[in-house]
Amino acid sequence: MDDRITRRTVLAGSLVALSGCSFRGSDNGDRNGTPTPGPDSVTVGEGGSFDSVQAAIETVAAGGRVEIAAGRYREAISVDKPDLTIVGTGEVTVSPGETVDTAGISVAESASGVTIDGVTVTGFTGSRGTISIRGDDATVRNTVVTDGFLGVRTFASTVTIEATEVSGCNTGGVLVRNGESATFTDVTVESNGGPGIDVDRTTTVGIEGAVVRNNASRGIDLDRVDVATVRDSTATGNESYGVDIEQCGEVTIEGVVADENRNGIDLEGNDSAEITNTVTRTNGFHGIAIDQVDTVTIDRTTTSDNGAAGIDCNRASDVTLSGVASTANETSGVRLVRFDEANVSSSNLTDNGGIGLSLADARIGSTETFAVSETILANNAIGLDLQPLVSADGNVVETCQIAGNETYGIRNGSRSQTLLATDNWWGTEDGPGTDPEIDQLVDPETGTAADGDGNWISSGRTAGVASVRFDPVATSPPPEPTAGAETA
Repeated sequence: MDDRITRRTVLAGSLVALSGCSFRGSDNGDRNGTPTPGPDSVTVGEGGSFDSVQAAIETVAAGGRVEIAAGRYREAISVDKPDLTIVGTGEVTVSPGETVDTAGISVAESASGVTIDGVTVTGFTGSRGTISIRGDDATVRNTVVTDGFLGVRTFASTVTIEATEVSGCNTGGVLVRNGESATFTDVTVESNGGPGIDVDRTTTVGIEGAVVRNNASRGIDLDRVDVATVRDSTATGNESYGVDIEQCGEVTIEGVVADENRNGIDLEGNDSAEITNTVTRTNGFHGIAIDQVDTVTIDRTTTSDNGAAGIDCNRASDVTLSGVASTANETSGVRLVRFDEANVSSSNLTDNGGIGLSLADARIGSTETFAVSETILANNAIGLDLQPLVSADGNVVETCQIAGNETYGIRNGSRSQTLLATDNWWGTEDGPGTDPEIDQLVDPETGTAADGDGNWISSGRTAGVASVRFDPVATSPPPEPTAGAETA
């Protein structure tokens, strides 16, 4: 009897004691096993709840906020919860612990809507990138990425990178693939061992306020993008092209400076390109190189002191240049090859080592149309040069200043056709002259002699007859055009 009472007393006491205990399962879910959400906000570091960023991420609720106090955190961070905000509240550095060949911060595909703000991530050599993002709608802001294998690598559908610096990474700065939208604002990408900003197969790309310099390949490299926009950005000192945009749809470049690259700007295989208020200087080859772009518009743009042409445009259907200043380039100011229609107006094509404006076409039987007006073609070796297969009939050069060129003001290589070039200023009141090595030329329609002290014109097939219709001439210079970019 006493033994039974004792056993019952012990059992009852045990049940009471157990009723006051906290099971591991009760911390993480209800009786059905449903996880209990973590806190909406956690802190890491001095004065915080966690010493490890990873531990904080594992605890915080989806959609929560992880605040990191100033300090160095030697760990690789993985994010697999959506809508987290990870923010440094002081000078926060994330660097490798035991393993360096991994991503410093890795955002999983399941973690959409993640924001990384105000951290420095350095020293990770994993091929996935110092910051690797697969979750959609990601934002990287106020962040520094340095000294990794690759800076930022993302396959997110939408990514925004702003006020962020990427430098010293072995294979490149930022790599974006297969997304819907990529936006870069006020980023600096410099001194990386590959391209600065490299985007491929992304629907819409916008770059504004970027500084991309001294990278070992292209500064900005955009491929297979439907709508590509680069505004108010600088690409300087890159070993390949400053800005290279290929196989894209609609391309807009505005307020860009591209200096001391191989080509300043290189466009190839795009549907259309509009370049406005842009500067390309002291590049090793062309200032602006364009190939196979259907519609090209260049307005209020300066290109100077480049190692080849200021603007070299090949195989474009429709070309419009207005307010262009292309000066002191090694070869041509502007070279247009295999175009269908071209209009050049209010431009300054001067002081180039070769030709101010060169028009060329290797297609037999081509019928280009072009007009040149209110443009200065001065102090070049030749002012305007038409290669032999370029159509002259029906095309016009008017109200231009054609003066101070070493030899020909206009050389028409299509000797069987006549170029209309009336009402131009040839540097003197008495109009153009004739190469002293050939017979005196006359206007093919009026018979007026080209015996002035101005630049020469070229001869046609008939001896003594010019291939340029020059009479009447302007007896004073027309107003100088407002040409060139406002961008410094």
